[in-house]
Amino acid sequence: MPSSSLFQELGSKLEEACSLMNSPDNQKRKESEAFIQHCQNQPQPYDFCRHVLEGQQYSEVTKFFASNIMKKAIIQEWSILDLNVKLHLSQYIFEYITSVVLGGRVPCSTTPGVGSIKPPSILQQIVNQLLQSYAIIQKRSWIDEEGGGSQFREMTYKHIQQLLNLDNQMVQQKSQNLALQLLLSLITEFSLGGSSSEIGMNWEFHEKSRILFQQDFLPNCFGLGIDILKRSLSIRDESLFFGRVTNEDVSELLKMSVNALDLIREVLCWDFSPFNEVSSLKSIISTKMYKNKYASSGGGAGSASIEQGKINPNSKEWKERFTNTEILNMFIQLHQKFRQGLMSGATSSNALEAELFIRITHQVRLCLTQWCNISNECFENDKMAKLNFFVGLLSSIFALMGNALQTYTSLEFSLICGQEIYDCTQCIYRLFINFGFLPFIEIYQSQTNQAQFFEIMQHLTQATIRTMEISSKFNDQFIVDGLTTLLGCWSIICESIATSRLSVTGSYLDAKGADFVRQCCFEIFKSYVNLKVPDQRPVSNNEDDEDEEDDNDELFVDEQLNAMGIMGRQFAEPSLQLLNHKFSTRFSQLQSLFGQSFQTSRALDNLWEDFEWIIEIAGYVVADDAEGETPTLPPEIVDLTNDDTEDNIFFTFVNGILKFSQFELLCLSKSPQMLSPRISKTLMWFFWRWGQSYLMPEVSHYTESISRSILAMYGEKSENGVKVVDYLLQKISHNLAHWSAEHDTCQETIKLFIVMSKKKSIQRCVVKTNTFAEIVKNDFNTFNTLHKAPNWVKGKLTQCIISCCPSFIKVNEEGQKNFDELHHVLNLVLVPLRDQFNSILAKSDFHETYQQAQVMEQLDYCFEKFLGIAKGSTNPDIASTMVQFFNSEQILVNLVKLMHQYYLHEQFVTLIIRVFKSCIKAFVNSITKDQCKSLFSIALSMIQTFTQIHSKKNGDSSQAGGSKHRRPNALDDLSEEERYKDLLLILKMLTCMISRDFLDFSEDGSSAVFSAEVRVKTDTHTTDALVNYVFQGIHLMLPLITIDLLDFAPLRKQYFRLISFMMEMYPEKVTILPQPLFNHFISALVFGLGHFELDIAQESFDAIHALSSFRSQYPNSFDLQDQSFVGMLIKECVNMLLYETFDIELLHNISDTLFGLILWDQNSYRMVVESILQNEPSHAQDIAKGFQYLDNGITEMTLQRRNMVKFYENLEKVIPKIRCFTRRK
Repeated sequence: MPSSSLFQELGSKLEEACSLMNSPDNQKRKESEAFIQHCQNQPQPYDFCRHVLEGQQYSEVTKFFASNIMKKAIIQEWSILDLNVKLHLSQYIFEYITSVVLGGRVPCSTTPGVGSIKPPSILQQIVNQLLQSYAIIQKRSWIDEEGGGSQFREMTYKHIQQLLNLDNQMVQQKSQNLALQLLLSLITEFSLGGSSSEIGMNWEFHEKSRILFQQDFLPNCFGLGIDILKRSLSIRDESLFFGRVTNEDVSELLKMSVNALDLIREVLCWDFSPFNEVSSLKSIISTKMYKNKYASSGGGAGSASIEQGKINPNSKEWKERFTNTEILNMFIQLHQKFRQGLMSGATSSNALEAELFIRITHQVRLCLTQWCNISNECFENDKMAKLNFFVGLLSSIFALMGNALQTYTSLEFSLICGQEIYDCTQCIYRLFINFGFLPFIEIYQSQTNQAQFFEIMQHLTQATIRTMEISSKFNDQFIVDGLTTLLGCWSIICESIATSRLSVTGSYLDAKGADFVRQCCFEIFKSYVNLKVPDQRPVSNNEDDEDEEDDNDELFVDEQLNAMGIMGRQFAEPSLQLLNHKFSTRFSQLQSLFGQSFQTSRALDNLWEDFEWIIEIAGYVVADDAEGETPTLPPEIVDLTNDDTEDNIFFTFVNGILKFSQFELLCLSKSPQMLSPRISKTLMWFFWRWGQSYLMPEVSHYTESISRSILAMYGEKSENGVKVVDYLLQKISHNLAHWSAEHDTCQETIKLFIVMSKKKSIQRCVVKTNTFAEIVKNDFNTFNTLHKAPNWVKGKLTQCIISCCPSFIKVNEEGQKNFDELHHVLNLVLVPLRDQFNSILAKSDFHETYQQAQVMEQLDYCFEKFLGIAKGSTNPDIASTMVQFFNSEQILVNLVKLMHQYYLHEQFVTLIIRVFKSCIKAFVNSITKDQCKSLFSIALSMIQTFTQIHSKKNGDSSQAGGSKHRRPNALDDLSEEERYKDLLLILKMLTCMISRDFLDFSEDGSSAVFSAEVRVKTDTHTTDALVNYVFQGIHLMLPLITIDLLDFAPLRKQYFRLISFMMEMYPEKVTILPQPLFNHFISALVFGLGHFELDIAQESFDAIHALSSFRSQYPNSFDLQDQSFVGMLIKECVNMLLYETFDIELLHNISDTLFGLILWDQNSYRMVVESILQNEPSHAQDIAKGFQYLDNGITEMTLQRRNMVKFYENLEKVIPKIRCFTRRK
């Protein structure tokens, strides 16, 4: 036993080390940390820790480190500690905490050393450390009956009873509060699993500890918390109603209430699932987040994170506790009582009292939010009990939210009320996510509760409208998030209304109920429209504030407009009538201003803002976001258009938009000062969104019939549809000419043209118009005519022209194609571009002038046009013509040369790569094999040039690194994210090159479109196989692919997708790869197994399994390679199964891969198993039995399907048991 003098000497050194932890001297800090670590490594330092904790001469910081040393020693030395030592430590910690908290006896130095860290809550941190140590001791002993488990359980029960039943009136409240803290530490520790708890241990230990604590103590935790809250609710001190605490006992009781709410919330979040080895497999192996150093976790705005698990206890007693409406009512009353005090005494109460009131109310709301996760099973098929609980909880939440909405306008309470509103919306949303809309339907179908249905829906409507109004006036993130949450609830309601009639159970609203819900949706929609488009817009002279509000609104406007579009369609006719009324009145006002001198520019600005909101809202109402090749038509709009009356509001409104657009064209020549580029942009966006669904729809693409009225108005054979297409084409042409300097407007205009050019029905109409003929005729001169527009706009314009060209191909009755008209049109586009490009390169002084701005601008123009040509060549006939154009004019060859010349200009390098990628993507499946080889060969030269200039840039940078006059490099101004984009483009290009082996639309494409079988039979071992070009391309790129670059998700996904696909589909090629390239592939797959997302890991496992499958068919296929990698792969698979955290969905992939590898190299597998047995000597026999069980039932060790299935079944059973012995911290 060390002497007290030795303890004093060691304690003095620890005190000095703690005082230097914040020293500015780095060397002293390191020495201090090293000494503290030395103290932690001392065997059984408990007496020394007691000496420090009890010594008056030591500072609180030193005591904190002593408590931490004690906790870590308990964890590390538990297995060698005697039972009496454990019991003594537990008793000592309890007595020390009791003396500090209740007796106020906190011996410590009052003059801490210079530079010491002394947080204001350091004493509480000491107590928390010791409470955690106490909880760890109890958990480690709880289920160990041989190690005194019953003694520790009795001790814990005795300690808690001692604190709760203390007779000393002076410290009775503090004693009970300490009991709550002790229980809170226990429930927190017992709820943790092996990957979260500091004590480690296997999953079975934590599961059994949780179950036993749930039986012994969890009911007491819940009951004690409820009792404390009842006492708080019964306080009669009138000062509480004014936000003041004048009684010390009352103050302590309020602190107890905070801890009690924490305790109840922990119970509500408790995992009540039963202990079962098989059903627990997922929780044993998986975690909620796949082990991934690149994964990010984002937290939403608002209150603290809220648990997502459902409340689903398996005992009747717990179900009764959680469905007890009296307890819920008590929570509501508690919130109202302390909220009233907070509101009444906000100006008079001190900060500490206000914080106490805020914490209580906030904790109540968090408990209610978690309560909303209650499972249906808690009600045990008692439908009325569930409905009563649901109605009571929802009504209470509406009451809380109503109070917050009512008092929000006061700046004094805005922050508090904002969080209240957000928390209440989270409660409501959680109920919708948990139960859906079904309880509302059941309430409506119940004759006794039907009135409550209307009342709830009305409350939800008014809450949404009021939140919307506050959101428009105050820049409060809580309110914005709350509104988004409420709109999410309404989206669920609208979806349920649309699908409930398909229910086979008969759970749906009748016409009366559905109409009422739709009316509520319309009320919200109407309020939103009136807020955005008021009859009298308020005057504001502060333009900066308006810009700031606009920027803030853009973050959430899309979600809100999506929700408003859905709700507006519920009553489509009155919604469109509302929009049409506001639109027509403002259109009349605008027409009255035509030709006037504009002194009142503010009135015109207000009109433009109103038009912008009306058109945007209308766009979301009439059409959904287009998904896939055939956009869906909203059924509500289709039903509306089935009305054949001439004054159909849908057609009336769309015609009004068209007339407004025509008026804008009139202003171009008569009154251009009236025009607004933002309105032109919004109009183009509306026509783009509307046109995808309604303009000349392809009838054959729809399984349901389209309204005859829509086809009559906008169909391909309708006169009006042809006029609309012709007008939109004119509008596109005028927009590009007049607004060429407005890039956003040009972008929306081109988006509309792209949609029109891709739709075959519109294509056929477009090519017949005079406007399109003019666009084609003038395309050669867009460099000058659209000089203010960016070159990418001109390239997109060419893309649209090329996309429309298939409609110029004529087919006679015999099925023969006539390309004369097509060639005539293409010559108008291609010949001037070819001549311009060649003239630039043919200049004698090009090598001297190539960096001049004018020359680079012209080349950029040509590059964008080439890109547009490639992207527009989606038709096989067009693609075949274009590849001849690119080859005959040596365009791609010249682009490679220009890449080498412009290697310092990153934008040119990227643009050239994009041209190559688009050409290969467009041409590869429509040209002959010889043409493919020529194209791929040029692409490889481009990749080689890219790697060379990359090395050259790095060399220039390193050589000129110390020079003050270094030539600026374009890379200097680029972020790291942008630097990887060139590599990503090349990887995508290589992926497109592979597709030729599977899709072949060329005339020599053998007998079928899908040519994979032909490849396997005829192309397996030939040196000129197309896939060889892809392998060569990957080999060229190897020096550029670094681990740091794989931090970028798009790049790594494309990279692993490519190499895993190559290894899976072409194992015969992999076997004969050069050793460095083969090793790189294997290393990349090993790295992908455990460092990235689930899909990458799955692809990596599948690629390895493909190699083992090929080897099982051709045993000598890998003789050219060093096969030591097989043992490494086996070790990786086994380590992941036994020691690491991984997603349960990977288990099947790991099983198939491991089985194939075992058949490949059984000696390596045997060595891996023996290594594991040596590392786990105490459990070697159990682990060996587990591995022996893996081949149980497998009669023949071959890679057949039945053997793989049996191996997986065995693995699924045995891995959880083996991990009991290996999965430790």
